[in-house]
Amino acid sequence: MSIKKAGLLALASLLAASFSAGAKTVLITGANSGIGLEFARAYAAKGWDVIATHRRDQTPESLADLAREYPNVVPEKMDITDHAQVDALAARLKGRPIDLVINNAGLLSENVERQILGNIDYDLFERYLRTNTLGAVKVTEAFTENLVAAKGKVMAMSTDMASITVDDPRRGFYFYFTSKAALNMVMKRIAKELADRGVVTGLIHPGFVRARGAPRVDPPPGWPEMVDMDVTIASMIELIDSWQLADTGQFRKYDGSTMPW
Repeated sequence: MSIKKAGLLALASLLAASFSAGAKTVLITGANSGIGLEFARAYAAKGWDVIATHRRDQTPESLADLAREYPNVVPEKMDITDHAQVDALAARLKGRPIDLVINNAGLLSENVERQILGNIDYDLFERYLRTNTLGAVKVTEAFTENLVAAKGKVMAMSTDMASITVDDPRRGFYFYFTSKAALNMVMKRIAKELADRGVVTGLIHPGFVRARGAPRVDPPPGWPEMVDMDVTIASMIELIDSWQLADTGQFRKYDGSTMPW
């Protein structure tokens, strides 16, 4: 046996040893902060095995702390824009059923001044598409067999900003809006393929979320009201639990209401 193969088998054994017998498994991208971290915390508390991915060179302290609190949390480096990293983790998890994949990692609406006509940064636009759209597609594709084995679910964090129907008054934001609208379309198409194999697919708008511990302030004019992190996480977990094959491909708000395309 080659040294490389032996090393991969050893890593796979260590990863498997961290899992609990009979527990459900969730893989969460972008799990080191914000919604991703709170999903990881909530599912760990529910007794799920949590594969909490991040793109840092070292395990972020937030995930290291969570893993110390919950031994069923396994931090893993996986930059969703690096297809080799995605494939590597998928290879290590080959044959392991995964009950839920949450495509959470993504770029938010930063550098707004570079997202308006006359000042468009096309390299940054491509970065948004690679992350918010292609990253979720790659992760879904790489872990499809794990999902099929569990008859599992794959959920993507979308946004009301992805809705073409909604007349959003905010200026600019071209990159974020477009990349999330593209995410909606591709996940809706993927839903048709995965439904034939027993996998449920969904898109969720988590609301305009107030970070844990952030002060309560009024949102800027034209922005929606903020929702507390604990409220949206609990509501989204309940929503995901209720999602069935008959609902696959739908776009919903955290409270279960249907979002317009």
